[in-house]
Amino acid sequence: MGGHTLGHEHGRQLCDALLTELSSLHPGLVRDELTVSCGIHHPPNNRFAYVYHSRKKPDVQIYFRSDPELPLNTLPESVPVERREKFNGNWSHEFSFFLRLSDVHKARDVALLLSAVSFPWAIRKKAKVT
Repeated sequence: MGGHTLGHEHGRQLCDALLTELSSLHPGLVRDELTVSCGIHHPPNNRFAYVYHSRKKPDVQIYFRSDPELPLNTLPESVPVERREKFNGNWSHEFSFFLRLSDVHKARDVALLLSAVSFPWAIRKKAKVT
């Protein structure tokens, strides 16, 4: 995987579309372009999603903060979510779910899911830290 600027052009468009949709729900969001991903957060809160870009694949993989015990059947069917199979540290427990985004028309559905499931966890996490 590569960062935003090194990722596949379609993957960058998906990341941009997702950020636009999320920003319409939560004005003031920030995307940090990291070495292998884009971290999305609302300052001063923690990042609630990481968008991983591939140099060769036109889709993106999104890991998001959530309750690790969240039943998958409670999530919208319009956005197929997968649970991590291996947990190798605290980060993987906090970001225990991921999804793949390949269709720009699904960016709104993904944004709504992240807004409902992941965004509140980042706020709770920040409240526990301070």
